[in-house]
Amino acid sequence: MLVVLILTIIFAIFTPKVSNFFDFGVKNQLKVEYALINSAIKNQEFQANLLQNSFNLSKFDSAKIDTKDEELFKDILEHPFKSTTTKEKEVGKWAKIASVDYIFFTKNSSVKFSLENSSFECITPIEICKELE
Repeated sequence: MLVVLILTIIFAIFTPKVSNFFDFGVKNQLKVEYALINSAIKNQEFQANLLQNSFNLSKFDSAKIDTKDEELFKDILEHPFKSTTTKEKEVGKWAKIASVDYIFFTKNSSVKFSLENSSFECITPIEICKELE
């Protein structure tokens, strides 16, 4: 009985910390993937400038909207991300919600992004977008 009580107390103390740790990991994953996407955009822009071509990125991929296991960002990334859907909301995955709009799912929220003027912009929530700058 005492062992059960001690385990219950330990579990109660560490469960929120473990949960926050995993959410922290997903947010770091988002930061890395967001930086990777922006780096790929800058690389394509640099290559276009080297060739003295104009640069206008109008899409990232030909993936179907809100469909699982589509290859997202295939036109700019060597290893595209597999998609989830807005219904499944798999933590740590992206979903395509419109031709140039994407969403990334964390444990407690979702972060919206859009391709605007050849730039991948974080739209909402503002608090997380500021962390990505």
